[in-house]
Amino acid sequence: SVFILKGTEIDSGSIIGAMSVIAGKKINHNTSWAGNPAKVIADSVFWDGACVHQWNEDTTEKSKRYKDFIKDKSTLSVDSYIYNYNKSNFFA
Repeated sequence: SVFILKGTEIDSGSIIGAMSVIAGKKINHNTSWAGNPAKVIADSVFWDGACVHQWNEDTTEKSKRYKDFIKDKSTLSVDSYIYNYNKSNFFA
């Protein structure tokens, strides 16, 4: 139930909170927005798909330092966050 109005551009990796209203704004990569009108609530947000059910305090602390955390995860790669824009995939 998000209202994305005319002129809004949302880059990859961004999060828009429920019931937010965004009109004519550029939402940068990996930012989190929420509210009415929507405002930035966090930046440098990354999703890696890691399961956190078995995490302990040490793992949680490491995840807060993303560059160090990504080195410890052999299945993850910073390259997975590169956004490739292909204009033919979008409608005008």
